[in-house]
Amino acid sequence: MTETPLVKAIRSRLQGYENVKWLRFQRNNTGAMDTEKYIRNRRTGKPVEDCAGNKLKRRSKMFFGKEGSPDFYIFFDGGVIHLECKAQGKKQDYEQQYWQESVQKFKNNYYYIVEDMAQFENVINLHKIERIKGPGNVGISER
Repeated sequence: MTETPLVKAIRSRLQGYENVKWLRFQRNNTGAMDTEKYIRNRRTGKPVEDCAGNKLKRRSKMFFGKEGSPDFYIFFDGGVIHLECKAQGKKQDYEQQYWQESVQKFKNNYYYIVEDMAQFENVINLHKIERIKGPGNVGISER
């Protein structure tokens, strides 16, 4: 499974879990996108044209999110899970490794890399994130 469908599947599963389990999550959107803007004359505000009458554009990259941060933060009674999704065979980059090393120093912060839904379910089960009794009893688990 490639990373994008895995992220979508995990997000969908976590949305369902928010209703029946004691957890909250945040999808962490990080990355970059290309931007194009017309170059404008400072005095007139009109787009600048070349000799053929084509409007000139400025291209740049816009970055968002913190480098190395995981795809998901999952908040539950026992702490925070930092969840990174990877396509099979792909490795963490340097910033992701640094993030992992940094957060593992804090108490009740857990970092996992998952390549498929079975690994994701194992993470949820490992932390015994249990079902809640009802909407009025948030945080009271069935034991």
